[in-house]
Amino acid sequence: MEWGSFLAGAGTALAAVVAALAFANQVLGYRLERRREDREVKDRAQEEADRRQAEDELQRRQLAQASLVRARASFNGGSIDIRFVNDGERPVQHLELTDLRRQGGESSETWTPNPNTTPVTRPRADVLSPHGEGHRFFAWLRDAERNHITGWVTSLAALGFRFMDADGQWWYRDGDGTPQRIDPPNTE
Repeated sequence: MEWGSFLAGAGTALAAVVAALAFANQVLGYRLERRREDREVKDRAQEEADRRQAEDELQRRQLAQASLVRARASFNGGSIDIRFVNDGERPVQHLELTDLRRQGGESSETWTPNPNTTPVTRPRADVLSPHGEGHRFFAWLRDAERNHITGWVTSLAALGFRFMDADGQWWYRDGDGTPQRIDPPNTE
């Protein structure tokens, strides 16, 4: 046996083993990389699902809180006595009456603060504390000629109001309807 051919054959066999090991290492590395990438994709998807779930839960809690801010109207002579109450756990700010009308009334009807109340109340509250006394406002409905509308005390008043919750989100509520998220009012 010739040492030269033995060494050449052994070298070829060794090269084949090294090449096979290198190939197996690449395949194994590729598979490990794919598993890592798949795990990262699953982790990102889970993080996104968790983020969406937390966001949905926050929106549900905010809506539940906003639903606890109410306006109640009753009639007091020719005046509408409106009481805003916050039965939630957090204060609201910038509460403002934006709409007051007779259900089925004319679109030209407007409203004004009742000038006979002392002091004349404002149709808004800077802060409405939770579980407090609320804010009371007296108003008159007026027709297109700005005359005081009377004699409708058996009718129902429809009213709308807006406010900002403790998280800075603005809401609009039409009577006892579901509060709707709105853009902040233009303060210009």
